[in-house]
Amino acid sequence: MTREKGIRWLPDRQRWLVYGRVKIKGQPGPGRYFSRSFLPTSTAKERREWREDQRVKIRIGLEDEAKARAIAPGFRADALEYLQTVRALPTWSERKQHIEEWIEAFGDRARSSITSADIRRQRDEWLTIGPRRERKRQSNGKMAWVQVNKPLAPSSVNHRLRALQNLWTVLDGRHAKNPVREVPEADEPEGEPRGIPVALIVQILAAVSNRGFATKGAKRHGWSKAKARLEVMAWLGLPPAQLALLRPEDVDWDGGTAYVRRRKKGKGVAGAKRPLTAKGLEALKALDTVGAWGAFTMTPVRRAWDRACRKVEEDAAAAGVTLSLEAVTPYALRHSFGTSTLAATKSLPATQALLGHADARTTLRYARAAVPAWLQAAAEQLDAHLAKQAKKGKATGRGGAKKRVRKLRGKSRKSKSGRKR
Repeated sequence: MTREKGIRWLPDRQRWLVYGRVKIKGQPGPGRYFSRSFLPTSTAKERREWREDQRVKIRIGLEDEAKARAIAPGFRADALEYLQTVRALPTWSERKQHIEEWIEAFGDRARSSITSADIRRQRDEWLTIGPRRERKRQSNGKMAWVQVNKPLAPSSVNHRLRALQNLWTVLDGRHAKNPVREVPEADEPEGEPRGIPVALIVQILAAVSNRGFATKGAKRHGWSKAKARLEVMAWLGLPPAQLALLRPEDVDWDGGTAYVRRRKKGKGVAGAKRPLTAKGLEALKALDTVGAWGAFTMTPVRRAWDRACRKVEEDAAAAGVTLSLEAVTPYALRHSFGTSTLAATKSLPATQALLGHADARTTLRYARAAVPAWLQAAAEQLDAHLAKQAKKGKATGRGGAKKRVRKLRGKSRKSKSGRKR
């Protein structure tokens, strides 16, 4: 059995394998590989002809693709032009991150050659394989961002799809062909509340170090900036972005109110004055004492939070209680504020206004964490009913049951004897 170049016999499969690779001179990349298996009854002429036909077809296709690349700029160039065009976006840094993910997927490939099938394939890869970045605790006890091969959340994938669709719209116009429109977004699960009990919040905040920042020539403060910011997030329900926009002149110390500005991310609502609780006012006074107003980075806040959570876990383990707070982030303080507000007020509009949600559906996730009053009343009625039935059964006892049976039998005999014939 003679062996030809690109054609060989597979004894285990009892088939002929015809294969080859086509590469255009001067073009980067390994080229295009092709292969096909033939039955043992196929002739050598059939195998050779198929191999040559494939080489010609693929070479023509690669040459056309190279010409298209030379004429039109690649996706990377278009993406960079798009980012320069939308630089005034309030969420430009996030948009840049999403577009960079598509640059990594498509590279210098001509944008005209990207189809909806290519976009769908990349979407499914992110949903099923990943990878994504997660915060994990290292061997030295510190938390760090690491890349893991885990599927991305549907909401993250949808953000990337919307960014790519906007790229096509900005560069080509609203009515031009846009392959992203043909790719459906991933189904997002209902948002679940990530709040934690108030007692646990108090315990974690108490475990945050009071060792404040040092100033040259002055006494060290007894309250750290990270702790002050965590206190404000816990008792005012402010996200870090709105906390960074807060100013001392926004607080009415005597009236117990604060003007909360609109944050740039998301829809949000217009800035408005919000009432402060006693704990909220106390937290703002501590924030003013240490001068923690204005923009800040979350890294020191997360570190202080992680150290406090680890201390609470160790104290719980010493008491024989297993407690895991590794997945709890400082943003859970906002969710806890929303859940507590809804449980106390029983008012969805009030909770929505205090949290600054533009859509009431966002506030509904906190309603799923709070037990409705009518459902709590129903459970209390059921408890009372079960206790009454148990008490009644205990009072009758075994003898009472026999008396009831005899009484029923007597009634049965009387009805039979008294029946007319």
